Amino acid sequence: MGNPESETTQPEVSTRSSRRARPARFGPRQREVRAFLELFALAGLAFAQPALDLMSKNSEIFFTREATALQIILFGLIVISVPPALLWGAEVAAGLVLPRLRRWLHAFIAACLLGVFAMQLAKSQSSFGPTILIFVGCVTGLAAGVLVLRFDAVRQWLRYLAFAPIAFLLIFLFASQTTSLLLGNDPKSTSGAQIGNPKRIVFIIADEFPTESLLDGSGSVDGELFPHFASLAAESTWYRNMTTIAPYTQVAVPAIFTGDYPEVRNAQPISRDHPDSLFTLLGGQYEMNVTEAITRLCSPRICTGSRPSGSLVYNEFGLVRDAVDLWRSFVSPVRTNSGFLPDPRLEPSMPIARKFVYSLRPGTEKMLDFLHVELPHQPWRYVGTWQDAQLKKAMPGAPFLEWNRQSSADAGRVRHLLSVQATDKLIGLVVTKLKAMGAYDDTLIVVTADHGIAFTDHQPLRSVSAVNYPQIIWTPTFIKYPGQKAGLLDERPAESIDIFPTIADVLETKLPWKVDGR
Repeated sequence: MGNPESETTQPEVSTRSSRRARPARFGPRQREVRAFLELFALAGLAFAQPALDLMSKNSEIFFTREATALQIILFGLIVISVPPALLWGAEVAAGLVLPRLRRWLHAFIAACLLGVFAMQLAKSQSSFGPTILIFVGCVTGLAAGVLVLRFDAVRQWLRYLAFAPIAFLLIFLFASQTTSLLLGNDPKSTSGAQIGNPKRIVFIIADEFPTESLLDGSGSVDGELFPHFASLAAESTWYRNMTTIAPYTQVAVPAIFTGDYPEVRNAQPISRDHPDSLFTLLGGQYEMNVTEAITRLCSPRICTGSRPSGSLVYNEFGLVRDAVDLWRSFVSPVRTNSGFLPDPRLEPSMPIARKFVYSLRPGTEKMLDFLHVELPHQPWRYVGTWQDAQLKKAMPGAPFLEWNRQSSADAGRVRHLLSVQATDKLIGLVVTKLKAMGAYDDTLIVVTADHGIAFTDHQPLRSVSAVNYPQIIWTPTFIKYPGQKAGLLDERPAESIDIFPTIADVLETKLPWKVDGR
């Protein structure tokens, strides 16, 4: 007579074995949640953290794409949630087709993500070359895949680590250079200053434009290459010893508009961080025709409707694409600079310049026409006829923003000078339009640049060194005062922070706040 206990337990063992042999295609819910949390943690380490960090350090991306606070928050949520969701979806799809494959695919994805994380960590903490970095990534990934496949404790640890991407998002939003884009109020729209001598102002800031590029070898503007700059020099005051205070737009342009040296570390080039500026001085009294390229110094309360925000879907796709591009450069075993260049799919500089010329119209004396245009900025795609060479990438020969040979630097300078000729044509069109409207003689015209660019072998393009500083620091600055007929060369040492108080002096207004410029 058989044992009743054995008769009842045998089928249960058989059933359990059958379940192990045939894993479920989907579910139960706890298994799916655990799988997603593990991928959420791993994707956060491998992608979300570096992507969010790079985007916060290149916050001009958000200005370029006209991103609102809501769009920035949504972008952060997309970065931390969409990649693990897609990976989890791929796992589920594989499990529905081949249930036995899923656990292996899960381990393989974990191996890839941890391998990428290890490679980028080794890259940032060492000087290893591509071969060693790839080896580190492969060995780490292989070991991680085996651990994830065999040990539940490892998988449980990953689930505990799922809080990390949320922490990365909170840091991105509330403890990085992005924070000032989300928090705070726009400054007041008027300073209340009395303007005793109101004059129309036409203010143009070029970008990556050294004074040296204009010169003919004898200290004068090369009239053959740049006839419109030469004509402007013959009718304005040329401050030939004008220097910038910073080699980067995010610092240089705010200094021009505020008349102050930078004081706050990581201050963003927006009105909230720079409330006292030319825009605030004139706000409420002047009509504003303002086009900013990288900065957002004119408060929306002052420049109402001058820069509409991009659509939600378009901006989110663009921001994610920028983040992926930066991350791909950062994580690549080949060491390159992971800086930001404007997306060539955005509106290029020349159409913006044309729109500005077209926007100039007869009006009252209380009008500010301002243009910051990325000319003759890289990628140097335009020539003097305003033809577009469709060059959408930075000049080869400077992978780390430093020229690797003089021949590359020379080739870059040739392309740069062609773009300077395109800038020269812009100046000519603006002057011609003002003269045609009868507004030229009595208008205060300011033409300057935020900083220069260097073309010297084994020297940085933009960072200042003991060798390249003459090309970086000195910037062309011409001011045509109202009623001025003859040109004047002013050799006094001057800085870009002096432009704002000079404009205030012409308008016969006392600045309501103290500035560093004179």
